[in-house]
Amino acid sequence: MDDEEQDLLGAMHRLFTDDELRGVEGAVVGKIDPGRMMGYLTLIVPALNRPERVAMLSGMRAAVPPEAFAAVMEHAVRGALAPADAAAVETALGLRRAA
Repeated sequence: MDDEEQDLLGAMHRLFTDDELRGVEGAVVGKIDPGRMMGYLTLIVPALNRPERVAMLSGMRAAVPPEAFAAVMEHAVRGALAPADAAAVETALGLRRAA
């Protein structure tokens, strides 16, 4: 992974625009089975700090159908985080009012 981050990532940024790289990422992520992706997200979401969670979920919310985002919130946020952490994410995303 270190080689990838040190060598490959630098080369990719020299050869492609950010939009092109986002397109590649989207194509790769789009090929992942939804059930498998949900499994990944239940591991990833708790490992992120709150600002990282909000940033990732904000991008996801803008890119996926509402039903898919609702499923992510149900399983990977409410189902994988402590209630206070899930509520904080929902508040930051504007899905609930601050207490």
